[in-house]
Amino acid sequence: MVFSFLAAPTVFAHEKWFVKSTAVSTATPLLFSQWSSVNASMVLLGIFGLLAALLIHFAIRPHRWARRMRSFFGRYSAWVSPVIRTLTGLLFFSGSFSRVLFAPDLQTVGLPLPIERVLLAVQLLTGLGLIIGIFPRFMSTLGLTLYILALGLFPFLDVLNYLFFAGIFIYLFLVGDPALPKVRGAALFPGLAHFFNFTAAKPYAMAVLRMSAGVAFMLVAVRYKWYEPGYALEFLRMQNVNFFPALGFVNFSNEMFVMLAGVVEVLLGLLIF
Repeated sequence: MVFSFLAAPTVFAHEKWFVKSTAVSTATPLLFSQWSSVNASMVLLGIFGLLAALLIHFAIRPHRWARRMRSFFGRYSAWVSPVIRTLTGLLFFSGSFSRVLFAPDLQTVGLPLPIERVLLAVQLLTGLGLIIGIFPRFMSTLGLTLYILALGLFPFLDVLNYLFFAGIFIYLFLVGDPALPKVRGAALFPGLAHFFNFTAAKPYAMAVLRMSAGVAFMLVAVRYKWYEPGYALEFLRMQNVNFFPALGFVNFSNEMFVMLAGVVEVLLGLLIF
């Protein structure tokens, strides 16, 4: 669980980043618009995989070696906050110079120039603050505010794909940064501690991060693998990563590969959630 989030801010790259919208076909293949034995089999395979994963999880959980592994990885839990904070800060810092908000498909070029400059300046400040580690709770508040504003400035579903960023900001706000005991940003929230118990809320921080990651996985899978498969299919035409024919499944088409990839991503999202 700990190491699954170390590179969390960078795992949500999807095909839309690499494919021009003008090259994407709007025609939906029959595999994605009508039920057939192929897509039904993939859905059943996903359900079987989910049940098998849950059974394995509950079967090995009580064993001594499993508890030892959890204890071993738990030693590195203190790294989660600073690593996620730094990676998110780097994405924000670099994105400000590329004129994108959160991700390459949310370009600020089409926004009015004053609004664009303010958004990119706030993103730059937030990224720099997260990298350095100053006032992480205040920087997290800025980041969450940017996300809420983006929901109104960009297509809602496009921003919703990056729900995980909201989870990151809530997580960092709740935990502060235990790696920086002298710089917690408490001075910027002088009276908040009297109304909000950060100590009591910290155990829920990882749950927020985990659930937002799971939902984001499923949203991207459903939209760009099933509902709008054109981006994924175009990406496969550009980069043939469909490895099933090389394994002997010669009739395993790109459409089937995209459908199966969506099933796997939804399965991962459910397991993380």
